Amino acid sequence: TVTLNLTVNPVYTGGVQNEVICQGQSFTFGGTAYTTSGNYPFTFQSINGCDSTVTLNLTVNTVYAQNIQVDICQGDSYNFMGQTFNQTGAYPIVLNTIAGCDSTITVNLTVHNPQALFNAAPPVGCAPLWVNFTNISVPSGMSATWDFGNGTTASGDFVSTVYTLAGSYSITMTVTDAFGCVGQSTASNLIIVG
Repeated sequence: TVTLNLTVNPVYTGGVQNEVICQGQSFTFGGTAYTTSGNYPFTFQSINGCDSTVTLNLTVNTVYAQNIQVDICQGDSYNFMGQTFNQTGAYPIVLNTIAGCDSTITVNLTVHNPQALFNAAPPVGCAPLWVNFTNISVPSGMSATWDFGNGTTASGDFVSTVYTLAGSYSITMTVTDAFGCVGQSTASNLIIVG
């Protein structure tokens, strides 16, 4: 008589392992690293030698990155998310999304400080003295307005005026850049008319 003792080992199927990661991370399952959302079945061999299938249900949450360009004038400041910035630079702000992943907003701040600079030629002479003024401001290309100290004004990069009375005259030039930032320079008693 032969007796057969037969043991039927169970096969496990339908098991689901739910995992959530953030974009840029990986999750290793069955010896494979996964980085994208999806369902990944894997067949394991159980302790008794039978195959068992478990499915990885992987969700990859988005990590957001955004750049914001901000231009301000010297002396101003920019407030963002409760932080105040007033110097040129890149300022990363790390936020935690509702899904628990870090997202970064980078504030790229440029502080504009136009420098009003000019030349005058000739600065000394007898009345009537014609003087030519040249805008040499930094950066170039800014609009310039002038007060010549003799009751006349002008706009432009190359301007002139005539001084008909003896005396000393102060010149004020104001420049405005493309961002609306203003620079001003006054040269006291620059023009001497004899």
